[in-house]
Amino acid sequence: ITQVASVVHQGNFEDFTQGHAALLEWIDANGYKIVGPYREIYIKFNHQNLADTTTEIQFAVEKA
Repeated sequence: ITQVASVVHQGNFEDFTQGHAALLEWIDANGYKIVGPYREIYIKFNHQNLADTTTEIQFAVEKA
């Protein structure tokens, strides 16, 4: 992967829908297309308090 569009989500990973939606909107609005699967990078994972989790969501992209 040479280029990604990403967003950092703070909070429970079950609430990713807003982050995904905003990122997909940004990709489309800025003339990119998704060229591979997305990935989640858990920067901070607190299994005892999921609200204290930080995750980066990435999509591989290229200019459309």
